[in-house]
Amino acid sequence: ARTFKVVVVGDACVGKTCLLYRLRFGSMPRGRYLNTIGCEFFTHTVGEAALCVWDTAGHDSFRDFTPSFLRGAHVCIVCVDLSQPAPASRIDSWVDEASRVPGISIALAGTKADLPNSISPPQLQGLAARHSAVLCRRTSALTGEGVAGLFDDVAAHLSSNTPEVAAARRRLPARGGGTTRPPLERGLLRLRVLLM
Repeated sequence: ARTFKVVVVGDACVGKTCLLYRLRFGSMPRGRYLNTIGCEFFTHTVGEAALCVWDTAGHDSFRDFTPSFLRGAHVCIVCVDLSQPAPASRIDSWVDEASRVPGISIALAGTKADLPNSISPPQLQGLAARHSAVLCRRTSALTGEGVAGLFDDVAAHLSSNTPEVAAARRRLPARGGGTTRPPLERGLLRLRVLLM
């Protein structure tokens, strides 16, 4: 399996830790509010992709550590609480910080989709487009809506952008060309299409 680093960021109390608890254990944590100190990480496997998922603290007192947590990340998932009006400046701040990492992809996760929403699906899509996010999903740690799908989408995105697939893309014939590919190359190209 190929290993990828996925860092989850967002303001305090947006539901990052509950989202990841649902991913790991299939349920909501019971009892007290889970406050992340610094960061925690675990591995989640999707097919041939091993996602090393980092859950980071959202409180302002930990923001100085965020660049260190993001170092070497392949994807940054920015979490947005759908039940609260999202201050654009806060989302901009997380995306700007993540965008300093060379080659990183940004994803947007709308959390708490089970609650009355202040951010509609079109508005979430608009936020994703504004920040050139490679994907966005509405999620609920309470019901499980969209949680596994979010990380399936992340794994599919990462698997379709490996150096091997990029090399296969470069070997694609020009539009209208009739170049015949050896069986192995044809297989790689079919795999690329399936993963897109």
